[in-house]
Amino acid sequence: MPAELNEKLTHIIAKYLPDIQVVLLSLRDIILNVSPELNEEFKWSMPNYSYKWKLICYLQAGQNHVNLGFHKGKELEKADAAHLLQGSGKRCAISGIKSRKKLIRRR
Repeated sequence: MPAELNEKLTHIIAKYLPDIQVVLLSLRDIILNVSPELNEEFKWSMPNYSYKWKLICYLQAGQNHVNLGFHKGKELEKADAAHLLQGSGKRCAISGIKSRKKLIRRR
């Protein structure tokens, strides 16, 4: 059973260009189906997802891509054999996704 949708985010996502909407909605669906205990919030002008109020990841939409960022992404580096995560921050790591097709190939 997926986590509950935040209706405010549904309306915000609808304002993006169709190509970006598809990626946002696909990632949102994947994330929310991980656990019914995830919370979907709108923080720092973007969708954020938390588990037991600890931030897990976020979606940041650009003009031609969507970044899937992990708040403690540096802890995931050793498990990232495909080198999908990027970034030089101390705590965050991101993966930029430009199309649903590329998202499907990465799964």
